[in-house]
Amino acid sequence: MESQVKEALFNSDQQKLLNDLLGTLSPQQSLWLGGYLTGAHLPTQTSAVTNTSNVSSSASTAVSTDVAVVDSSDKLKVLFGSRTGNSKKVATDAYNYALSQGIAADLIDMNDYNLRNLKKEKFVLVVVSTDGEGEPPLPAEELHEFVHGKKAPKIPELQFSVLGLGDSSYKKFCQTGKDFDAQLEALGGQRVYDRADCDLDFSETAEQWFKGAIEVFKAKVGTSEAIANQAPANQESANDKYTAKSPYKAEVLDKVQLNGKGSDKETLHVELSIEDSGLTYEPGDALSIISPNRKELVKDVLGKASIRPDSLVKIDDKEKTIEEALIHDYEITVLTRQVLESYSKFLLNDALDKVLADEDYLADFLYGRDLLDLLTEFPTILSANEFVSVLRKMQPRQYSIASSYNANPEEVHLTIAAVRYNRNDRLHNGKASTYLADQINEEEPLSIFINKNESFRLPQNAATPIIMIGPGTGVAPFRSFLQERELADDAGRSWLFFGDQHFTTDFLYQTEFQKFLKKGVLTQMDVAFSRDQEYKVYVQNKLEEKSREVFHWLQDGAHLYLCGDQNKMAKDVKKTLINIISKEGNMDTQKAGEYFKELRKSGRFQEDVY
Repeated sequence: MESQVKEALFNSDQQKLLNDLLGTLSPQQSLWLGGYLTGAHLPTQTSAVTNTSNVSSSASTAVSTDVAVVDSSDKLKVLFGSRTGNSKKVATDAYNYALSQGIAADLIDMNDYNLRNLKKEKFVLVVVSTDGEGEPPLPAEELHEFVHGKKAPKIPELQFSVLGLGDSSYKKFCQTGKDFDAQLEALGGQRVYDRADCDLDFSETAEQWFKGAIEVFKAKVGTSEAIANQAPANQESANDKYTAKSPYKAEVLDKVQLNGKGSDKETLHVELSIEDSGLTYEPGDALSIISPNRKELVKDVLGKASIRPDSLVKIDDKEKTIEEALIHDYEITVLTRQVLESYSKFLLNDALDKVLADEDYLADFLYGRDLLDLLTEFPTILSANEFVSVLRKMQPRQYSIASSYNANPEEVHLTIAAVRYNRNDRLHNGKASTYLADQINEEEPLSIFINKNESFRLPQNAATPIIMIGPGTGVAPFRSFLQERELADDAGRSWLFFGDQHFTTDFLYQTEFQKFLKKGVLTQMDVAFSRDQEYKVYVQNKLEEKSREVFHWLQDGAHLYLCGDQNKMAKDVKKTLINIISKEGNMDTQKAGEYFKELRKSGRFQEDVY
């Protein structure tokens, strides 16, 4: 029967080609090829109404239901490059709005975008975040490299607009969005709506951008009533009703100091109740906390600015005292370039202008300083409304979730290091971390909402081996990974690399990890306590010690996860991993780098760094 089917479908040359190919494929390659051919040869209908709430990003544009046939190049393409999911959310909102206006559109993850299609495109919206100090997020890397490379095509027919998402506390704010915007124009594309750059509170700016851009595209793309009547993608979940503007009030159930007596660190384990909230989360997700500024700091800021606490200011068309505004509405513990630029317009000070003119000096100046430092070093007299016009709106603080929802369905756990440091001869306190440490108690409410992180997920197949690298509070998501895997019947091998300063005082969750080892949930654990010997030992040193075994795990299909400080630790660990691949795989540095790049591209290396 099989041969009859083959003969009916394929000629002899095709049969030979297929048999030659299939004989060389691994089971994983065969599975991928089957899915690819199925998706590639589905009947084309048109403007996709994509339900992305229950499918992976790789399948996010596979379902098409509109009845009118629209040529692909005539559709509005909404491309997104996202790490934590914010760009995907904005792109989905833009896509849904385009559909509601009758515009044929496709919603496409940059990771799945066919680069060869760029030269054919006519109408494109780009929504992209920025990682670290100006790098594109992983899903956007290939397209970013392509448009800046020698093979980039001329695109005179392309009409586009770009939205960047970022954090203005970083030196290269929204750099990836700026890169795409400039390069698409350099390749001949026509910008039909100005780029917008979004800070952490992106919702309003993003909505204004995509509604404005889509209004321009309506006349260019054309509209259809049939498309406008389609159901939107990604219907709202229970999590979506809780945001920075309307957070959930979670009761603090427990707060425990994880460090032992004599430690230089202060790390808290915090448990919050989400009973009856409808909130859900997955291992790898983050929790945003909205906390007030310290009243003592607000008092000192107003005293230094010579502004009465009861002075009235207008915020979003509402009046309140400036004291209340500084406690609840504005950032005063972190400085950004935008704040300095706004402040300098009132100040007209050559010294501050010199700070802004030197990128390296600016980064050093901003690091660790707060608003009181700025007022002390560069005093001036402003009215209350002028003063708040300089400031950045209050931003939530994000923390990796340290629990599995399936293991703790009515709770969410966090691992938080209280930030305290001296600068300019006074103590500085981290806003959210020391609010939890010093000011909020058990049974009191804490304002929270969930941040999805689709780029930091356990393998779909629980039997897949995993290697987790998480020094300090970077271990938080791996606690959730292990709790989740404890519930799985067929969980594969797991290996944790953990590091901190001292074994006796800083071994976070030691008892829990020992239980995981005893049960076999955790197969192996290597620890590095940097200050317990004359020379410092870090997690990357432990990786090097186990280089052969690490490479064997990778060859067996293991997924690698890294969480923690991005500035030094993450860079050192990634460099070490490439060295391990080069040494144990007998590859030169270039090939080892390509191997590591493929791990990232395929989702087998994922990082959550901050």
